[in-house]
This record gives sequence, C-alpha cells and structure tokens, in this order.
Amino acid sequence: MIRLSFLLLCIVFLSMICSCSQQPTIDTSEEDEYLIQDLETKLIEALSNKDLNQYVSLFADDATVFYPNNPPIIGKDALKQVWEDMFARPGFTLSMQAERSETSNGGDLAYAHGEYALSFNDENGTPVIQKGNYIVIFKKQNDGQWKIIIDIATPDLPAPEPSTE
Repeated sequence: MIRLSFLLLCIVFLSMICSCSQQPTIDTSEEDEYLIQDLETKLIEALSNKDLNQYVSLFADDATVFYPNNPPIIGKDALKQVWEDMFARPGFTLSMQAERSETSNGGDLAYAHGEYALSFNDENGTPVIQKGNYIVIFKKQNDGQWKIIIDIATPDLPAPEPSTE
C-alpha cells in the first residue's frame, strides 16, 4: 500500500513538473497575417507609383536595406535618397510580384518575399533590365504597428565564369 501511494505521488509530481516546463504555443493571429500581406501590397504600390513618402513610411527609422553592388543603406533618410535617385533615372520602371508571407509564432516578426523586375536607362540611354528576388522582414513595433526592418534584393544573375589565370 505504501509502495502504491509512493508511486502515485511520484507520478503526480512528475506530471506537475512536465506541465510546468511546457511552453505555450503562441498562435499568430489572422489579423497579423492580413496586415503583413496588406503592407506588402502597399510596398509594391508605393514603388510602382513612385510614391516615395508612402514607401519610406513603411520602414522602421533604423531599417537596413541591402541592394546589389551597394553598401548597406541604413535609416529612412538614406533610403529616401537612394529611391529619389532611382525614380529620377530615365526609363525607370519596377514591377513586383508577391509570392509568400508568414508571421513568426512569437508574433513579433514576419517576412514577405517575391520577384521583381527593374528597368532604367544607363548613361548612354541603353535599357538596363534586372530581374531578381526580394525579401522584407517586418517587426512589430512597441505601438503595435508593423514596420520593415530589413529589405534585401538579389538579382538573378548568372554565376561568374571561373578565372583562367
């Protein structure tokens, strides 16, 4: 009888320990998923319409942007300058196609990615066309708003030929 009581007590104790150590699963809300998709749509529209103020408003103040063949762009002011220069290029067009977005289980980070096609005329008037992929990472701010904290674009360029030296 004492053995049975002791065994039951051990089972109860172990089940209490196990239940305390389990972390609750945080279910990301459908509202956050919708908000991220909506923000990505606003991002695409702002760039397509050359709406610089709308575009920059989607970013956190200290956001970092990584574009091909450029050093990191840090902060809204630097980002605004880059896009003012891009929008001013003759023949500038940009199209983007969203592919996927997802919110983290923690509910404070999300990402969206897709494809882009960029074109503009170089200094000789020759059209330059670049296609590639992008990913933006969003972070929920203290006020509950989602802002882009990282933007990365990678062109679909062929791998360089091996050196023959």
